[in-house]
Amino acid sequence: MSDHDQEPSRSTEAELEAARDELVHLQEMAAGSPSMVETLEEKILEINGQLSHTRSQNDRLSFALQQAKEQLAALRDEVDKLTQPPSSYGTYLGMNPDGSIDVVVSGRKMRVSLSPDIDP
Repeated sequence: MSDHDQEPSRSTEAELEAARDELVHLQEMAAGSPSMVETLEEKILEINGQLSHTRSQNDRLSFALQQAKEQLAALRDEVDKLTQPPSSYGTYLGMNPDGSIDVVVSGRKMRVSLSPDIDP
């Protein structure tokens, strides 16, 4: 047999040894798998518990945010009411050609603009 015929044999032996090493490694991993599975299942349960707690907290925060928005809207309405100029009531006297109207307010005759929301 020549040296050329022996080389594939050495290569095959090296491949066989590598395959045996890999088999041993895989067997060791398989032996440890049940404990790894249990550990992962415990972590999943723990994460599910945290997720449930986080959802509950998120629901409470959403409710609190909604209440705060409602209170803010109520406060804005109150501020709008408090910042309006005082209202004086008058008696309508008549319409002028320029679109203004004459009114009497507290005994004083006044010429004022008519709101576009009011039909003359």
